[in-house]
Amino acid sequence: MARITKAKLRNIKEVILRRSGLNRHLAYTKRVFINGFPIVIPLIEGEGETLLYMERGFKSQLLEKISGIARTDFFIDVGANVGQTMLEVFMDNRQVQYFGFEPNPLAFQMLHRIARVNKIKAGLFPWACSSTARPTRIFEESERDPAATILPEIRPDKYENTRPEWVASFPLDMTVQEIVLPKHF
Repeated sequence: MARITKAKLRNIKEVILRRSGLNRHLAYTKRVFINGFPIVIPLIEGEGETLLYMERGFKSQLLEKISGIARTDFFIDVGANVGQTMLEVFMDNRQVQYFGFEPNPLAFQMLHRIARVNKIKAGLFPWACSSTARPTRIFEESERDPAATILPEIRPDKYENTRPEWVASFPLDMTVQEIVLPKHF
């Protein structure tokens, strides 16, 4: 029998909806507290539940360590997925101006919704970052693969049996020219 955790008990409604298959027919938001910090998670057609179990992780610890050295209100996230890093950065600094790049249309849609419902100042871009402006292939195991990449060699053997999808890509410096960043960034 599966062990029932405190997190699953807090989210028992979502667990029951998922197990019954009803979650695929619903769209609603749920307010959760991650280490005491309130976050709104959109739960749409079965997507978003994994964010209910999110905890502040190594990125938060890293941001905490460098904040005394390099405090900035700007953050660029290449490969933003559904917004896990965006939420961690936002929990660390509610004034952050976040810029996220995510070529997967389904992940991008969730990223956009999370930014909107949490009132995160976010510039979101639905493309990959690469060295040139061109169509490029993204390698993923599923439509929601948080480890999807345009560089399959960084995860040897993970993507050898998958069919890559074509996405748009642009150089980061080309995009950054359009964003007003401080000179020291």
